[in-house]
Amino acid sequence: MFLTDYIEKIKLENQIKRQNEVILVYQMGKVGSTSIYETLKRNGILSYHIHDFNILRRILRQSSVTYKYITLLEKVLFTLRDICIFLPRKMFLKRLKKKSKIKIITLVREPIGRNISGLFQVRITRIKKLILSRDIKLIEKKFYEDFPHFYPLVWFDDELKSIFGIDIYKYNFDKEKGYQIIKRENIEVLVLKLEKLEVNKKIVSSFLSHKIDLVGANKSEDKWYSDIYKEFRGNFTPNLKYIDTLYNSKYMKHFYSEEEIEEFRNGWLMGR
Repeated sequence: MFLTDYIEKIKLENQIKRQNEVILVYQMGKVGSTSIYETLKRNGILSYHIHDFNILRRILRQSSVTYKYITLLEKVLFTLRDICIFLPRKMFLKRLKKKSKIKIITLVREPIGRNISGLFQVRITRIKKLILSRDIKLIEKKFYEDFPHFYPLVWFDDELKSIFGIDIYKYNFDKEKGYQIIKRENIEVLVLKLEKLEVNKKIVSSFLSHKIDLVGANKSEDKWYSDIYKEFRGNFTPNLKYIDTLYNSKYMKHFYSEEEIEEFRNGWLMGR
């Protein structure tokens, strides 16, 4: 799986390096980006889909949690994988920054729902036995112990700011409309709130100067584990400390109104 994806990425990078303008679908995982990427692909629009250019910082951020709960063999495999990715991606990024125009589509999502979705997809190999046993309590325990919960809170600083020098938090985000366009030198960034993606389809088309119809893809509800995912999500009641930690963050307050935050909070506390 990794080798196949790696080869496809190299092929795509070779195609993109011949273009003067590049479209990046560049954002944290589990925020609906695959739907955007697959839509562009079906419309014949070449784009590059990526979650992180800053691999070293991602490793440092997650190692305290991720590497604590995996075997030595998994640590070796993960390290080899990151070494294989690091240098080619660094070279690709260097070429990318020389392009005459870069259009970036990035998305945000309410973090608790995003984290649960991430648990079932990103951590699937580690919780597969728990999923098959349908032990909700043990899955919840694994979720609290073995997941990088703060990943969405730091992504924009670790990635967009660190790599392209764009501090998303210095620009006022229209929480009601659910999108924002930032222009800086040769870079244009379209920021979309997943919860309002459907009503902003025309904005995506306008940003790309190409009419497109968004298609859903890579949804947890469509996976083999969908039943247990729905059961877990429907019965999960986060503790107050967890909710407050995520919802009092600058990430949440920047993209979501007080009313939206309160609605999310009540939704989790009263059961979804």
